[in-house]
Amino acid sequence: MILLDGISFSYPGSDKLIFDRLCLEVPPQSFAVVAGPDGAGKSTLAKIIKGLLVPQVGNVLLGCDHLTEVGYVSGDPYESLVGVSVEEDVVFGLETLGVPSAEMEVRLAEALQWTGLIGMEKRLTHTLSGGEQQKAALAGMLAAGCRILVLDDALAMLDRRAKRSIRALVESLRHVRHLTVLECTNDLDAICAADRVVFLIEGQVEFDGSARAFLQSSSGGDWRRLAGGVWHLGWALSELGALDAASRTAEQVTDHILHYISI
Repeated sequence: MILLDGISFSYPGSDKLIFDRLCLEVPPQSFAVVAGPDGAGKSTLAKIIKGLLVPQVGNVLLGCDHLTEVGYVSGDPYESLVGVSVEEDVVFGLETLGVPSAEMEVRLAEALQWTGLIGMEKRLTHTLSGGEQQKAALAGMLAAGCRILVLDDALAMLDRRAKRSIRALVESLRHVRHLTVLECTNDLDAICAADRVVFLIEGQVEFDGSARAFLQSSSGGDWRRLAGGVWHLGWALSELGALDAASRTAEQVTDHILHYISI
């Protein structure tokens, strides 16, 4: 569960409020996407949930420990890696927590199994691909007991195939490990897969509801413009073979998206 109860936040030395009495609730084991233009407060929100930033007013209620049970991954996966090898990185947090060696071995094996990294224990982290680095970061968080996963535009540097691979992994882990997932992104695939979409404008919630309702709303129109417009979406869909390249009308693009999220 994630509950932000009337939080207000501004950065030190600034009179500008990023959030002014913001309220937001994400139910346990759900997947929420926070979208919005640059400067809307998406990354600030992610860092507040992780505990990297503390609001001046209001409460952040998670029902778990910020340090070990909230996993945070930014757009640069290498920032989340602290070990020289995959194995060292995964057990780093466990060593810090003083987990006994026998339990540490069990948690390491489980985390590598969950993330598909079995056999890569000795790989040096700097030699991993972007997608593999994300998996290693996730493995470390899972081993430490992550219950809430915050993705702060974490897949922005990955290609489409890697993004879909990581999202499929996160979705599987959400059910297997009963995770609550919040992703800050304007990515169409994430929006369509989410249980709910929260659209921020200048630190205020402009929309909070299902993906289908979001794409039909005025906020959805704002998102389409900042995501590249309907023609950008149409081109992306045609490249995937999902839409005829010769007939990408606004109506066809919208119909396809609504069909995609309803199946």
